[in-house]
Amino acid sequence: MSVEHVVLFKWKDDAPAETIAQVEADVIALKDQISGIVDLTYGKDFNKVRADGFTHMVVVRFVSKEALASYDAHPDHQKVVALLLPIMDKILVMDMESPRLTPAKEHI
Repeated sequence: MSVEHVVLFKWKDDAPAETIAQVEADVIALKDQISGIVDLTYGKDFNKVRADGFTHMVVVRFVSKEALASYDAHPDHQKVVALLLPIMDKILVMDMESPRLTPAKEHI
């Protein structure tokens, strides 16, 4: 069974734009750097009414729980975390098992 990994966050008001840009590029690059990732999306929320203050999100689909565990420990992921945490105002991370394995675009 695949795993959906969802990260919601909000940048600190004084987060440097260049650091944010680096984190965004590094997050997107993880899809090609770490095995076990089926799909990865990153973006900004467009519905502030329901977001509870969160402004951005990352959704990563993995082939398995083991792939998520490998991702968590992977040096490229740890590099992103080290850049990300100091400039975050708030964060929420959730993981769930999902029967869906392939990227959604393949079903259209």
